[in-house]
Amino acid sequence: MKLWIHDHRIAVVSFTEGLTFFTRDRIELVIRTRCVLSTPAGDDGTVDTFPISPAHVIDQQRPLFTMPGSLCDDADVDDRGDLRLRFSDGSSIEVIARSVPSWEIFSRNHGYAVCERAGQVRVVEHHRVGA
Repeated sequence: MKLWIHDHRIAVVSFTEGLTFFTRDRIELVIRTRCVLSTPAGDDGTVDTFPISPAHVIDQQRPLFTMPGSLCDDADVDDRGDLRLRFSDGSSIEVIARSVPSWEIFSRNHGYAVCERAGQVRVVEHHRVGA
């Protein structure tokens, strides 16, 4: 399943209530459980990966989040609820679904989706009349 943030530009990354990505189009994606951040490849082609705890992003990790201004090139969720995000700046994030809510997304134009636990993704889409 493609999440609604796919093909949208990231405006802001926030660290206040989990790891939150906002777009100008009123889409909000919140990551609540541990994830892995891969940085854009360096000059030598090396990609670094970092385990991230969204509730406790340390000051030294914040500069690694280079996504603002980038397009979300890919936002895939598999049957287990694992989420893979890829951004136009070359960075990516992988969230492995756990036994607790792992991520949730809200879009004013689409609806709401949440990975409540591994293997359980709930999607509530709303359809606007006349749209």
